[in-house]
Amino acid sequence: MPAAKNTVCSQDAKRGRPRSFDPDRALDIIVDVFWETGYAGTSYKALVRATGINQPSLYAAFGDKDALFEKALDRYFDRYGRPGLAPLLDRDADTPRVIAAWFRAGAYNLTDRSHPAGCLIVGTVGESGGEGKIGRHACRCLAATETALRQCLENGVHNGNIAQGTDVGALARALTVAWTGMGMFARSGASRDQLVGVAETIVGLVPDARSSTETKQGPADA
Repeated sequence: MPAAKNTVCSQDAKRGRPRSFDPDRALDIIVDVFWETGYAGTSYKALVRATGINQPSLYAAFGDKDALFEKALDRYFDRYGRPGLAPLLDRDADTPRVIAAWFRAGAYNLTDRSHPAGCLIVGTVGESGGEGKIGRHACRCLAATETALRQCLENGVHNGNIAQGTDVGALARALTVAWTGMGMFARSGASRDQLVGVAETIVGLVPDARSSTETKQGPADA
């Protein structure tokens, strides 16, 4: 949990209330608290302590715990999820390579010691079982990942670097499941080297049409 030095507001000594605070910085701290201890394991008081913002001000800015958590999920996805998906949506991308790069980067990001291990969205889906308002919100974020992977694979088939006849829907879902597993594995304490090994294995699931062609031609025909 963030230490007191990470608080984001200054206190009026006479009135005992915050003069001002940075909402963006506060939300970043809140993301880290939820990421570390989960939705159920985080109390509103813990968020007050971590941010240094009194409860009425925190509530006025972000709402109740559910509303705050949804904002934290969106902030997390905008900061860590969406930027990584952008290369997958490039219509001219080399699909096998961009997916490989995405998984390898994920292995590093999921074990980056500058923030809690694992993935907040994956952790939330696991904690909630995908049920309730919070669980459904996390599942929508995860669905955006599957959609990006499917679009990437469809572009790959169109561009000729993914084998024709590939069930892109099933493969996108399998890759999403693999990503979810990596997030849980990282949270359980897996090392970066272990995650990189998993990523390399997953990448082998993507059928590169060029490799298939080379195999059919054989060395003599290449």
